[in-house]
Amino acid sequence: MYLRSRNSSGLSSGPNSPGALTLTPRQKHYLPLKKRLTTSLPCVLSEECVVSDLSCVVSENCTTLSVMVTSQVLQHVMEQRLILETAVDYLNAVPFHRILGDQSSGGRVKRYGGSDVQTETDSGCPDGKIAQNSNCVTCPAGTYANKAADPQVCTSCALDTWSAAQSNECTACTSGKGTLDTGSDSADDCIDVCTVPAIEFASKDPESRVAEGGTVTVSCNSGYTYGGNSVANIVCSSSTSNFPASCRKVSISATQASVKEGTSGVVSCVVEASDVGTAIEWFKGDSTTALPNDNSAYTIQTTLATTTESDGKTKKSTSGLSILNFDSNDVASYSCKIDYADPILDDTSAKQALAILGLTITPSTEQIVKAATAVELACAMNIDETYTNRAVTWKLNSGSDISSGITTATTDSAFTSTLSLSSVALKDAGTYTCTATYSLRDNTGAISLTKTVQVTVRGFETDPAAKIIEIGSELKISCVAVGDQKAIIIWTKGGSPLAARLRRVAVIFVDPKTTSTLTIASAKAHDAGDYKCTANFGETNVDSNAATVYVVDIGITKNPANTAYLVGEDAVLSCTLKNPGGSVSPPTMFWYKDGSSTALDDTLVNFDAKILENQP
Repeated sequence: MYLRSRNSSGLSSGPNSPGALTLTPRQKHYLPLKKRLTTSLPCVLSEECVVSDLSCVVSENCTTLSVMVTSQVLQHVMEQRLILETAVDYLNAVPFHRILGDQSSGGRVKRYGGSDVQTETDSGCPDGKIAQNSNCVTCPAGTYANKAADPQVCTSCALDTWSAAQSNECTACTSGKGTLDTGSDSADDCIDVCTVPAIEFASKDPESRVAEGGTVTVSCNSGYTYGGNSVANIVCSSSTSNFPASCRKVSISATQASVKEGTSGVVSCVVEASDVGTAIEWFKGDSTTALPNDNSAYTIQTTLATTTESDGKTKKSTSGLSILNFDSNDVASYSCKIDYADPILDDTSAKQALAILGLTITPSTEQIVKAATAVELACAMNIDETYTNRAVTWKLNSGSDISSGITTATTDSAFTSTLSLSSVALKDAGTYTCTATYSLRDNTGAISLTKTVQVTVRGFETDPAAKIIEIGSELKISCVAVGDQKAIIIWTKGGSPLAARLRRVAVIFVDPKTTSTLTIASAKAHDAGDYKCTANFGETNVDSNAATVYVVDIGITKNPANTAYLVGEDAVLSCTLKNPGGSVSPPTMFWYKDGSSTALDDTLVNFDAKILENQP
């Protein structure tokens, strides 16, 4: 409760100490003291409440008054028996300027607009010093004496201000100048300053200010870059903005790094930043020329960000490159680049390599081979680091897998399976299918590819046969061609087509064979020579082996003579043949007895065949 005054002055002896000053309950304000006396207790001005300075801020309409009193103020109030009805009464009643003015230069009374009244005094310490533990401490350069603080402190000068030692306030830099930090202690610290802007996803050194033309080190967050670099040194200029709004994360990935031949290879580019570029471009290999958007070999779809992600700062732009009908020409590394109006701000991704799961067959076009010759077919699979298991199978038409004549070989770049066919026949003709299967190390993820090649067998099942005939006899020789169609057969002698008037040719076609027979009714000596068939199958010609025909004047020039022999005597019979001469081998002679069609056995009869060199 409040203590009441017992006289008209309002002064009475309080319970706390004799002669204490107590405010009457009728006054509108009470005085809470330094020692945290609350509004629920009466305010007693006594020696134990004395502190070293006075400071109060009041309003005519306020309900409280904060006072720190000195012994001189206390003595004045007690001597004058003052009754203080309001805070303004208190301020007007106490002559601070007279009581304290002689002891310090800070005692004064200020009024603002007639309503707010501020009265303050300092501790009595000189300018630039503060009271600490009953001592006056000098504030160093770069600070000022903040006597309004409780307790008093030396406060650092704010940005763009400075102070020498022992100052009550800091001095502002001249117009257009500034300081790089707080606590500047000289006017020389006021320089041309460049303010470092905010950069998302990065740290800066220095963080906020640098001297005009100075360098700022921008360190992008992990996974982010600026101009392709994770760390960039940027010159700060007030006239030109060299700084990006953000470091950027330019990510690239492939749906499948190993692309099956004939399918689409898809590469995706994602740009994460707080700003949005003007375009996303794609590059192949080391080329500096961007892939054009209008191309039948691939498609490009780009979406530049228009909204911000949930973190409130990331804008995500995307672009997709789809390479259609992927083949060996598309095997390369691909990269994407985000473009900005200022090229110095552009950023490029890492490179994404695309490999091919491919299969090549050699030869790749239809093979027309001559019967009885050899042919090789080879299938080669690309070596891939991911799909390490490889296998190749061969089939003819729709038959079962071929198991013979297959060899394999592995190099750094390919796994090759070779099918060797020796002395091909008509049965070997058809479509050969090579099936290659890729799979992962654990035999999963199988991917199969197939290639085919047509093998057409064309040639001669029967070549013309060599002949030795007598002049004037009939010459008849034949050849039989086989293939996928009827053949047109042309006969040649010595490499030149036979004149039609000198020959008669009969052709019989029974699919798939074409038989041709050449007949010369009465052969003459000039009909001797090398004869050959050429089979024309439309786009291709196949030659038979040549057959040599000899037309000779042969016959028996001397017949055996009738001769009588004694029993036990050797019988010697002889006959003479014409020598055909040239390269014709001597004829083989046979003896017959009593008209038998069976020649005598040479084991029973001794033959003595001689070639008479002078025989015509």
